[in-house]
Amino acid sequence: MDKDGNPVTKLKVGEGAVVRVHVRNVSEGNLENIAVLDLMPGGFEVEPNALRPGLGTVPGAVYVDVREDRNVFFCSLDKGAVKTFAYRIKPVAAGSYTVPPVFAEAMYDRGLKGRGASGKVVVE
Repeated sequence: MDKDGNPVTKLKVGEGAVVRVHVRNVSEGNLENIAVLDLMPGGFEVEPNALRPGLGTVPGAVYVDVREDRNVFFCSLDKGAVKTFAYRIKPVAAGSYTVPPVFAEAMYDRGLKGRGASGKVVVE
């Protein structure tokens, strides 16, 4: 999203944008030990100090794992609950990129999974 909260489809190299990930529990009960994987598009990186790894560094997440190509948020969700994780990224190379879908799964129940939609962004 841009600084006004609108979806972004076009950016310039070095121009930051906000990533906002919503995860919602639509199951019959509470969910424990959920891993939410947010793969970053190629040519993008997390802005400095925008996302810190570790315990309790992001509201709503028990633990955050920051990697070169993805960010993983570990959390639990009560029945009907929604959690939002937000951070800033910036493109470092021009091109047309596919934004991978967000993927969530229960770490100890392989049958419990969720997936978002993918998108596209052009960097000039």
